[in-house]
Amino acid sequence: MLGSFIITQNGANMQGNFITPVTLKVEKTNTGERILATGSEEFFLVMTVQKSRPSAVKIIGKGLDAIGQIGY
Repeated sequence: MLGSFIITQNGANMQGNFITPVTLKVEKTNTGERILATGSEEFFLVMTVQKSRPSAVKIIGKGLDAIGQIGY
């Protein structure tokens, strides 16, 4: 994975795992607003939202043809 983040608020968390693009910049804005991701290519992002620990994410392959397995 190229990058990941976890945001926790009010007993829940959101996890994001970027699979592509090759160049990536992720910024978290003020709470309750948005996550800003910029890059020079298309995005492949696996997101999960849960009240417990985030599920494991396994990526098989590369780029936009990759397969994301959640909770394997």
